[in-house]
Amino acid sequence: MSLARLVRAPTFARDVRASSSSSSSSSRPLDRLEALTSLPRRTLEDITAREDALDAKRLVRRMTLLRELVARANIEYMIDIEPGLISGEIEDEDLAESVREVMTALEQSVPWENARLFLIEREPSLLLERGGSRRMEEIRAFFVEHEDNVRAIAGDGASWLDAEGQRFLENWLVDWY
Repeated sequence: MSLARLVRAPTFARDVRASSSSSSSSSRPLDRLEALTSLPRRTLEDITAREDALDAKRLVRRMTLLRELVARANIEYMIDIEPGLISGEIEDEDLAESVREVMTALEQSVPWENARLFLIEREPSLLLERGGSRRMEEIRAFFVEHEDNVRAIAGDGASWLDAEGQRFLENWLVDWY
């Protein structure tokens, strides 16, 4: 099946919702979206049931935008944690501006790109500026306090964190701090 056919159908979020008594015909739009977005079915069902659900075309556009803005991050994982990333309540331009502002603020506190991207992947609500200045201050304090440890695990900052580095940031920054 061509990508163009997948993008065209369904065109509205309400078309994705189960509207038929036949289980095969009601799941077909979700199957298409699942194949197109790589989002888990449970996440897609939750998303499409919302009043502010994006239509399929905007959903794909939003995911593409997120992939451009947050390179190398697992966008599907981020959306599963923070479905607000693909909410119709926020426009693409506003989301892009918010992401750029957060990334700029993080660059000031976290000089290692791999650590920043891992943090954003694990706490995608930061992109929507949830948690505010308090969370950003906690992040800054963590990186000041643990700078030597993070420098050791982040290396040059360009290559993705290894499993031990991810575990350190997950356990100490995301779960504990």
